Amino acid sequence: MKIEETEMSDSRILELFEGYYDGLLTTVAEGRGENIGDDPATVVMQSLGDGKYVMEIDLVEAFVTMKALHLHLLVEVQSLSPGQTLLRVQASPKAREHKVWSQLDHALRSLSFEN
Repeated sequence: MKIEETEMSDSRILELFEGYYDGLLTTVAEGRGENIGDDPATVVMQSLGDGKYVMEIDLVEAFVTMKALHLHLLVEVQSLSPGQTLLRVQASPKAREHKVWSQLDHALRSLSFEN
């Protein structure tokens, strides 16, 4: 996804993901007549350097089950033209050792990201 910002700090990246998941899950739950509270997602982020991050998100899965879910993310951040940043995100509830991650890597690398 493209973000209309430049040179995003670690704290800004964390803020974006917390806001995204909290907003998405709250909106979906409310649409189903459910209340999942003010903070349905807890995001923990670790920088791997070179614009790469791993995240662990504990959330309430609001789309179907309304149960707790632990989600793993791999995020790559790349500055594009002035005022734009590209975020490449892979997500799965499966641990990083699971074969789904190699499939996600392959799928992401096959995509073209134009400025």
